[in-house]
Amino acid sequence: MDIRKILCIFFALSLVMLNMENSKIALADTDGNSCDVGIAVVGNYSYWNDLKNLNASTQIGDSIYKAFKPGSAKKWKIGFRSYDAMVDVNTFKGKSLGGSDHLYADNVDLLIYAGHGLTPGAHGANDYSLALCYNKKKYRAKQSEMYLGNKDLEWFITFTCNFCKGSMSQLGHMAKGLHALCGFSTGVILTSDMGTVLSAKLKKGVSVKEAFFATAKETQPWRDKGNPRIANVFTTKSCANDRIWGYGNVASDPKPYSSDPTKYVKYAYKIS
Repeated sequence: MDIRKILCIFFALSLVMLNMENSKIALADTDGNSCDVGIAVVGNYSYWNDLKNLNASTQIGDSIYKAFKPGSAKKWKIGFRSYDAMVDVNTFKGKSLGGSDHLYADNVDLLIYAGHGLTPGAHGANDYSLALCYNKKKYRAKQSEMYLGNKDLEWFITFTCNFCKGSMSQLGHMAKGLHALCGFSTGVILTSDMGTVLSAKLKKGVSVKEAFFATAKETQPWRDKGNPRIANVFTTKSCANDRIWGYGNVASDPKPYSSDPTKYVKYAYKIS
């Protein structure tokens, strides 16, 4: 065979191998063609005798839906929309543990939760958890059963108390390619305008981190002297400036926290 043909074949094979290798990394670069929001909000806690109902949860969910329904935001549509008893443990639970996150929480790009949050030892919880209410019973979606970002999810925004209170390793347990987890390490009052304020900032091209911090600042109607409220964003240094798809740059998918914990950071914004 002519030496030039051999060199051409070798060069072509090299390009194929390079493309195959590149396809294993930076998965976020191939997301964004179809962008989905997942909405999981709980306001009816009828079967929790120690938790009050939250009217704002439904209003937050409705606002997010209005902002991201087809035709309302570039590229975006609603992946799923679950309220109250429709939100179950399997919405967030890893597929490897028998959950359905591959159909819900990890099958969207942006996930919003609004409802009560639980700390270990409170309300029967043994882990940082999301309080759910369905089948006329109390349920808890545990952080230790969440593996987020290993399919699709980039950003998980929680309007709830204490979900970001845990250690770096506790939060990092959930990060399997997740770009950012937004929440509070203190209590927070849910307000009806949280979804509207957040959506408007995201669609103006404000970074996910700064949009969440600004929402926390603008929607809290009070100040608690000596006990400030703290909003947090758990992310990587490379993902900290992410905009949502269609509104600016998005970093490549980060390695799981367990593979490279030094790349992760928990930003804090004190509301005082």
